[in-house]
Amino acid sequence: MAARSADTVHHTESLEYLLGVVDSFPAALVSLDERLRIIMFNRVAEDLTGYSSAEVVRRRVSRVMRFRDIRYIARVLRKRNELPADGFITKLRAKDGAEVPVRLVVSELRRPRGRFAGLL
Repeated sequence: MAARSADTVHHTESLEYLLGVVDSFPAALVSLDERLRIIMFNRVAEDLTGYSSAEVVRRRVSRVMRFRDIRYIARVLRKRNELPADGFITKLRAKDGAEVPVRLVVSELRRPRGRFAGLL
């Protein structure tokens, strides 16, 4: 069995550290890919909605948001060059069907060459 290189160990430690930061962040963090599938759903998002990460990851964001809210946000994003810093007032859909009011602040995620990668 070959020993792991220092770069591999450092990469693994960095990834674990980053995952710890995201999971312990004091606000709900949800990351979406370019097809609006949930990629990351932290502990606060789980507490807020009642869904576990395993129940929503790789599923469309419509699992936790109404289509009309998604369409509205998408329209705003298409019409503006800049996202509103104060976010959007909307509601998330909890697992029990309740609607949870939230202020949704959206940031675009970009790949190294600037190509759209998703939303946070």
